[in-house]
Amino acid sequence: VGTLTLFALLIHLFLKWRGQLDLFLLLVAVLFTTVWATVSALLWPANYISSPILNLIELLRCCAWLMFLFHILSATLGGYRKTLNLTRGIIALALSGLVLSLLTAPSLSAVSNPYEAWGLVQLRAAALMILSLTGLRFLYLVMRFKPRRLQPVFGYVYASVGLVFIYDTVVFATSMFTPTDDAHFALRGLVATATALALIVGSRKGAWSRKNVSVSHSTAFHFVLFLVVIVYLSAVAGLTWVVRSHNGDWAALAQVIIIFGAIVVFSTFLSSERYRTQFKVLLNKHFFNYKYDYREEWLRFIRTLSRGGPGAHLLETVIQALAQIVGSRGGLLWLRSDNGTYELVSHSDIDHATTEPEPPDSSLVQFLTTWQWIINLDEYHHEPELYETLQLPTWLMSTKTAWLVVPLMQDVELLGFVVIARPVARHKINWEDHDLLKTAGRQAATHLAQLMAVQALVEAREFQAFSKLSAFVIHDLKNLVAQLSLVVKNAAKHKHNPAFMEDAIGTVENSVEKMNRLLAQLRKGHGQKGQASELNVRQVLLEVIADRSTQEPRPSFNYQGEELLISAFRDRFFAVLEHLIQNAQEATPTDGWVKIDLSRKDDLAVIEVTDNGCGMDSAFIRHRLFRPFDSTKGQGGMGIGAYESREYIREIKGDIQVASQPGHGSTFRVTIPLAGSRH
Repeated sequence: VGTLTLFALLIHLFLKWRGQLDLFLLLVAVLFTTVWATVSALLWPANYISSPILNLIELLRCCAWLMFLFHILSATLGGYRKTLNLTRGIIALALSGLVLSLLTAPSLSAVSNPYEAWGLVQLRAAALMILSLTGLRFLYLVMRFKPRRLQPVFGYVYASVGLVFIYDTVVFATSMFTPTDDAHFALRGLVATATALALIVGSRKGAWSRKNVSVSHSTAFHFVLFLVVIVYLSAVAGLTWVVRSHNGDWAALAQVIIIFGAIVVFSTFLSSERYRTQFKVLLNKHFFNYKYDYREEWLRFIRTLSRGGPGAHLLETVIQALAQIVGSRGGLLWLRSDNGTYELVSHSDIDHATTEPEPPDSSLVQFLTTWQWIINLDEYHHEPELYETLQLPTWLMSTKTAWLVVPLMQDVELLGFVVIARPVARHKINWEDHDLLKTAGRQAATHLAQLMAVQALVEAREFQAFSKLSAFVIHDLKNLVAQLSLVVKNAAKHKHNPAFMEDAIGTVENSVEKMNRLLAQLRKGHGQKGQASELNVRQVLLEVIADRSTQEPRPSFNYQGEELLISAFRDRFFAVLEHLIQNAQEATPTDGWVKIDLSRKDDLAVIEVTDNGCGMDSAFIRHRLFRPFDSTKGQGGMGIGAYESREYIREIKGDIQVASQPGHGSTFRVTIPLAGSRH
């Protein structure tokens, strides 16, 4: 009876405990008392006194009760240090009793009849009596210093603990002088029953402290799981032993059935996510003041989000990060699009009924934006008045596994929402779930907003690159149009001249070829880096000079050295040289001159385009010459030729330098690394 009552008390304390340290110590003391009562019932009456296991459990039981009283006393006095100073003598007495009991236990267990070794029995009884007196002394100090307003509340607890130590003192004191009848030890079971009943009443009325045991949820889960496994295996072993004690023909078969059934039950628990989740919920509910270990939950949430990376995979990890908080596996993610509607952008492990966008003026979107609440569909079905005028869309009502709707708030704006699927194990939602999901939703919204901003930035850069390339292509087309315009202008005068017509057709053919290359360049973007080839600088210069010789002043060329080879894209390098020579011609009167010099300096090819035109001042060169879309030609120029030329020359590791003075002409000096150099 005492064992069963103690088991009931143990379950009661387990369900009541929410992490309080004093209640935890009481739980440990009751646990050892329950184990002591169980072992005593199994060993009674054979080897009751000499059993080493029972002696060890007896000591653990006494020490557990002393630790409980010591903690209560230290909480009353204001710290462990003050309690140690006050109870030095009591602790020394307890240690002497503990040492004496440990010294006599091995010798007593080796005696076949302990009553023949009367001295050892007396020493053991004295040691246990010392521990009992120590417990009474601690209890006296607790009742002395405990505030009077709390004494009626804990009266049942103190009475139950005092009953244990008083009866143990009497029994062990009697055993020191006369062999004690076994009935005296048997009555300890009734004392344990009375103690358990008093503790049940006292624990229900007790105002336990808020000081918690610093144990993480994960550690508590594995520790309690370990204890459950030990108790489970012990129960199976005890049941098997009971069956084995019967010598019937059915005993062996029953043992096999019990062991096989125990293995099946244990394997089912380990392999079932539902049962494991329910066990975690039970543990969080009764072991901790708070349902979640927020540090672990937040670290796990951030790890899950960080696992996503850029792109669509992040959308799935947002769903998983929110769903795992409440034990779910998947859900639906809806995000606001450019036109204001909310579109389904990702889903994970859930069947969805629609892909139609949710309008911004729908009841669901307006409710989430206004109230920023977590919508519990179970609660909505049973108590719709809690959600006022909310009307859920048809697709959400028809999604059978839909459970929660979590808003993703970015400040006061609704960036989107996540529909979380129902978990495999029943999960009751309370205020902690609501607060954690809302906070995690805001963090997820920040990640999603950053993703959307990065995507918008990438698109903007792509458009910028395309616009920039288009401007360069248009600039080149302008030059081709100028050539074709010159052909058209002279066609009326020279159309009957076969030589002119042949040159005109060649010019048109060359222009068409260049325009096709420009269009290809526009389609491929800046992919010409991979098409670079070795160019003969002198040969390219001669071709450019030939094209520009139709305009006055005609450029002259000077180079007598070896062939210089560079690595560049031919059309773009040709366009750079053409632009520099054309600008020199346009800045120089027809009776002036334009000179092109080619030379080598170390591993560089040096091209100088010099004219005696109008020149430029230093301010213009520094602030306007290479500035895009800044032109001195009015409507006839685009202002990107010089900028494009310098950018491409720098792209192939070269540079353009300018020396000029107003009225004295200009010199553009282009330096380009030779092919095979280490520049």
